[in-house]
Amino acid sequence: MDWTGGLHMAVTTLDTLGTTPGSLTACGFRAMIVSKLIDNVDLTIHSRSNMKISTKGEYGIRAMIELAHRFGQGYVQSAEIAAVRDVPENYLYQLLITLRKAGLVRSRRGPQGGHMLSRPPERISLAEVVVALEGPLAPVTCVQDSVVDDCRFADTCVVRDVWRRVTDATRQILEETSFAELTERERERQSAVEAAS
Repeated sequence: MDWTGGLHMAVTTLDTLGTTPGSLTACGFRAMIVSKLIDNVDLTIHSRSNMKISTKGEYGIRAMIELAHRFGQGYVQSAEIAAVRDVPENYLYQLLITLRKAGLVRSRRGPQGGHMLSRPPERISLAEVVVALEGPLAPVTCVQDSVVDDCRFADTCVVRDVWRRVTDATRQILEETSFAELTERERERQSAVEAAS
């Protein structure tokens, strides 16, 4: 996303606990991060429930990166964002509404209108955008703070402790990653590609 450790923190967490992904499979659980690409900011987490960042999340993150690049330049038309980031404009419009309701984007109608970040990119974390577009970061519902746990194994489940640590690690990585950092890294990669061509 090249974040140190990446989202392979799930495996690291399991190793720290002295538990291997294979042993969790026997319990009916498995979580493995299979990709984490900063170029498209594509976060993919696979499990039996096929958890992953959806197209909605990916497109929304792309739009936020573009707005971060243009922060301080005024409002940006959605058509411009859609063209640069290869996002269907009608779909983008709905995502921007969601991001505006979450307090991450400011919008204005009219010929001189458009969209802009509601605050500087260094003050907006990737976690805020992911949660706004995708919902809770927890891989299973039993570790969500807002969910009342009614599982009969709640008091003795050791696997839930693992998922809680995976959730905490994921949240920490995303919260520590600002859109200022993402835009800077993207500039560096674009410069490297141009220099090599």
